[in-house]
Amino acid sequence: MPPPLTPKRPSPCDLALIQCLLDRGDLDSATLDRVNQQAFSTGFTWVQAALSLSAVAPLALAQALKQTLGYPLLDNSGVDIEHCELDLWSPVFCIEHQLLAWRSDDGTHHIATADPTDTGVMAQAQAQLERPARWWVAAHDQLERDLQRWQQRWEWQIPNTPAADGDVPFAHALTPEERAIEDVPVVKLLHELMSKAHRMRASDLHIEPYERHVRVRWRIDGHLHEMCTVPLELRDGLASRLKVLARLDIAEKRLPQDGRVEFHLNGERVHGRVSSLPTVFGEKLVVRLLPNTPVHRQLDELGMELKEHGDLLHALSRPQGMVLVTGPTGSGKTVTLYACLDQINLPHVNIATAEDPCEMHVHGINQLQVHDKAGLTFATALRAFLRQDPDVLMVGEIRDMETADVAIKAAQTGHLVLSTLHTNDAPATLTRLLNMGVAAYNVVASVKLVVAQRLVRCLCPYCKQATNTTREQLMAAGASQAALEGPISVYEPVGCARCHQGFQGRLGLYQTLPMTDGLQSLILQNSSELALREAALAAGMRSLRALGLIWVQRGLTSMGEVLMNTPD
Repeated sequence: MPPPLTPKRPSPCDLALIQCLLDRGDLDSATLDRVNQQAFSTGFTWVQAALSLSAVAPLALAQALKQTLGYPLLDNSGVDIEHCELDLWSPVFCIEHQLLAWRSDDGTHHIATADPTDTGVMAQAQAQLERPARWWVAAHDQLERDLQRWQQRWEWQIPNTPAADGDVPFAHALTPEERAIEDVPVVKLLHELMSKAHRMRASDLHIEPYERHVRVRWRIDGHLHEMCTVPLELRDGLASRLKVLARLDIAEKRLPQDGRVEFHLNGERVHGRVSSLPTVFGEKLVVRLLPNTPVHRQLDELGMELKEHGDLLHALSRPQGMVLVTGPTGSGKTVTLYACLDQINLPHVNIATAEDPCEMHVHGINQLQVHDKAGLTFATALRAFLRQDPDVLMVGEIRDMETADVAIKAAQTGHLVLSTLHTNDAPATLTRLLNMGVAAYNVVASVKLVVAQRLVRCLCPYCKQATNTTREQLMAAGASQAALEGPISVYEPVGCARCHQGFQGRLGLYQTLPMTDGLQSLILQNSSELALREAALAAGMRSLRALGLIWVQRGLTSMGEVLMNTPD
């Protein structure tokens, strides 16, 4: 959990500004307390907090900033948009930080801002200029109107600026695609998009072309958020630039392509996987940002409840059998599998894995990357492993009957086999195997434990708000009676500058289903999935929803988040 906030002393600039506003009668003590609390709880500057609460009229605030800091005040007519810089910064940077720049006839750069107390942004903007700029303070509402007009002009007038030396050298006449790659605004825009995605801990960046614009979205904590829109004129340039960096064929626009890319973002080297897909309005590109240090956790760090943790440890202690981890794409199955392997990665244990892709490299484990086009499938890899004197086998996913058959046989011949399936919960995994064609007696003899999991977002500890949820409401939602014996602290998301719509990070829900005698009898009798689920619940299995509501009553996630991500 993040450390608690500590009070910060107001800067001399803030104190002078506050006193000026009080003396002018533009601020009272009650409003001042609200602004101070907003700045304290969000991390905003005092000016940003005052603007977010509409505590001071924008023009009055700008006049006070001029009086206390000495910056010239932009008059009410605003900025002449025709003289504004189109290629100085990307639109993402300008809109995010509310900056507008223009150049006078003598070559001097001028920049307007509504918050000249944000020295960090001012330094970042100044660092991109060849000479010092003259700063202006503007009323926030007037600046927003000017920025909207500037953005409209930016969308239809793209500057024809030559590329920087050494950017992407070509020894021959440039094709239209190659000319787009060298377009400086495209280079700056892509770098700004990737830098912002990296700073916001996004796992994926989506660049999606439509009829009139290009939408840019990022995935944070499993949810997509719209980042910005890009003019349609930059569509091909962005696609070509990214495809060159990923060593893809820029001339091929009819077929999907995949590649890898490396960026230098915010002082770090960041690796990514690039996927291009031809759509009706152009190529959609997705960049998966890979962590420099892959998420590799020990079993004790996953956050399992005691019962579920004990079930998994017992299954991993067996010399043979099959342990299946199930859940949708992106639910953390790979992290769980590696935590299991870490538990049994001992000098006297021979472990081999077949993965697609192989993202985590672990000392002491023999890892293999499957290659379907070359004929190296999961089933082929498993057969090869069986001739390598293994103790533990891990196959990335059971996708077909051939792989399931080899894995089942390996689990019955003295090997511990770990793998994944895509099912809604643990009982559904058993019927999925039967529907794939695995004989009931093989399922009974091989499967020792099924783990079903989900990831739900954690509430931001800085802005979450308590609710009046009762025990009866939690019971109606699916919470167990035993889980409601302790204290209840239910919260809901609010949203602040430190989080994304009230959430920050994710935690796991883990359902375990050990193979009991009762379940084995039902499987051999070809019972329905409903009968298997009822028998499992009667034997002590807890539903994913009930497990999620435990975290709700502890105040770590919201009821809406659990209800949305767990089956009924």
